Amino acid sequence: MNIKQLKYFIKICETRSFSRAAENLYISQQGLSMAILRLEQELSCSLFERTPNGLLLTQDSEYLLPKAIEIVKHTEDCELHFQKLYQKSSSLKLCGTPSSISEYAGDLLFGFQGKNPHHKIKISECSDIMCDTAVETGHAELAFTIGPVDEERFDCKLMLTLPLFLLIRDDHPFAQSESVRLEALKTVPLTIMWGAVKIHSELIKYCEDEGFTPEVQHVAVTPAFAHRAVIGGAVALMLRSGISEAGEFSQIKAIPIEDSRVKWDSYLIRKRGASLSAGAQEFEQFVLQNRPTERR
Repeated sequence: MNIKQLKYFIKICETRSFSRAAENLYISQQGLSMAILRLEQELSCSLFERTPNGLLLTQDSEYLLPKAIEIVKHTEDCELHFQKLYQKSSSLKLCGTPSSISEYAGDLLFGFQGKNPHHKIKISECSDIMCDTAVETGHAELAFTIGPVDEERFDCKLMLTLPLFLLIRDDHPFAQSESVRLEALKTVPLTIMWGAVKIHSELIKYCEDEGFTPEVQHVAVTPAFAHRAVIGGAVALMLRSGISEAGEFSQIKAIPIEDSRVKWDSYLIRKRGASLSAGAQEFEQFVLQNRPTERR
């Protein structure tokens, strides 16, 4: 039995769901299930009962839960005490969207790490909505996420604003245009990137304000998939830096969207009212002092 297993067990008890617990813990459901199975085998007990009405705690779970909470709390208290007492290296839990990390946050992370090797940075790459959830639940102290930001839940600092582009084949009817208006999306099958959930929700809302709903044909996880969809005749919504100019993708052109509402805003966020660890405070200060100034 170890602390990680107990933390997993506590989260399942809180959520009454293996899938929700796995999502909150940022691990796979299979990995979570295996950890709990090993815990049950070590204790020779059964901790959960699956029923048509949901997950139920067994008598063994009812006995273990308060003790697990106490053990985890005492362990974390000890770690914090000795970390503060001897000013040993600390772990910074961060997360960021793939686009934020590739655009600017990766450089900031390496820059901070070079100046502060005593801090160990743990960063998870995930969607903007998952970044928000991680900060709100305490699984990350800071996140590089995409707007819009709910300022009732988070304190935020704007880091970088970039335009969005339509990626098209060089023989597409839009190819000779310097820009396209939002209403042009009425007539094209659209490919969007999964990692920018809020941007696309906002885009659909803006289109609906214009009297139509865009046809989303593909949801891409990687830029390469989006590129291939464009080669196949779709139109992709992406950042300009996500375009490859080599090989078969040289057929692709990027046309900016002519609408001030359609943009990529990246923020550094922290939970409103939450206290940051000393290391996270140092990192936040470093980021704000070295934030990118380029606006393209």
